[in-house]
Amino acid sequence: MDVPAKPFAEEWAFTDRDLETLLASSRAGGLIYIWSPHMPYSVKGLREIRAVGERLALPVTALLDPQADAALSASVVDEEALPSTDLRYLRSTKLFERGATLHFPTLLVFSHGRVSQQMLPGYTSPAVCEAFIKNQLAVMSPQPMADVAHLDAHRMRPAWTEIAEPQP
Repeated sequence: MDVPAKPFAEEWAFTDRDLETLLASSRAGGLIYIWSPHMPYSVKGLREIRAVGERLALPVTALLDPQADAALSASVVDEEALPSTDLRYLRSTKLFERGATLHFPTLLVFSHGRVSQQMLPGYTSPAVCEAFIKNQLAVMSPQPMADVAHLDAHRMRPAWTEIAEPQP
């Protein structure tokens, strides 16, 4: 993708049309990570989710908080040596309606032309992110699930919520 001279220009926003194109482009799935330069853990998580995506062979689409300060965003991208495509800001009504901007970062998984019903708001460890992603891909699979190991039958909570955070 060519980055325009002014990346915050309206024509470079990620819209519902872009979401439809993204969903149609990858049957295997992918990740949408919405980040904010105003939230330090959001920036930290951006590198980590890229590593998780690479490990799982899933493309990561990073989208910027639509209310982020343009100068701060560009500065963070420069300081962290992030790709300039991370300055593409969210303008998708469909993602807004899902609540994707209620907290930053927010991780969404997509597969088979649709976005998962659940999203993962807030920073969490790469291990938890990976478990969440695998769970969502299994739930969205067009094949019947052979088991429901991803659910805690007693509490009907996804098992990924019980992965212990690594201790420092």
